Amino acid sequence: MTHFRLTATLESGQQISVLLEEGIALLGRDPTCPICLPSDSVSRNHARLTLAAESLILEDLDSTAGTFAKEQALTQPVELTYPATFQVGPIAVTVAVTAQRGMDTTMVFDEGTSATTATPAATGAGNYVIRREIARGGMGAILSATDQTLDREVAMKVMLEAGEQDPIARQRFLREALVLARLEHPNIVPIHEMGRDAQGRRFYTMKLVKGRTLQAIISAIKKGA
Repeated sequence: MTHFRLTATLESGQQISVLLEEGIALLGRDPTCPICLPSDSVSRNHARLTLAAESLILEDLDSTAGTFAKEQALTQPVELTYPATFQVGPIAVTVAVTAQRGMDTTMVFDEGTSATTATPAATGAGNYVIRREIARGGMGAILSATDQTLDREVAMKVMLEAGEQDPIARQRFLREALVLARLEHPNIVPIHEMGRDAQGRRFYTMKLVKGRTLQAIISAIKKGA
């Protein structure tokens, strides 16, 4: 699994350094954001990062001060290669690949003191019990699973080995999760969580909708059922 070091320089000169893994993370002023930037110039939920081994996708979340890459204000998601540099409002941010493992969030102050707290960089699949396989394609599979934390049945999409070995497939998987996470509609299944399972496979979970597939309904209509 690829790891990344994000470094943000605040207006005061203070720096925030965060170790991240592949996946999706939010940047914003809200303390619940995985990457919290304590500045009045930053919106509560300012921008979204989708991190993959080869590149990252940066998206502005309708922020007040804007998100900038390559000296341009973002109006749509943009793909950046590492080391990636961009601005969240007036705050300069750099994301680079690092060999360091683990998870932490460290704030370094001008006075030389520092405060460190442990923050999860990516979620895992340890709280899910796989029940059965619902469908399978060339690059991924849909599984029925039980979320033991919230005691609910969910659908889990995982990447198969062929997909994990294909950089384009990995990017497509992350983009798919990003698009689904942004959409809000009664007929669109919401995403609950994204991470890696015990085998290191990328996955995301969503609401499990039970019923017949569209193909099954069309087949039934053709048969007059």
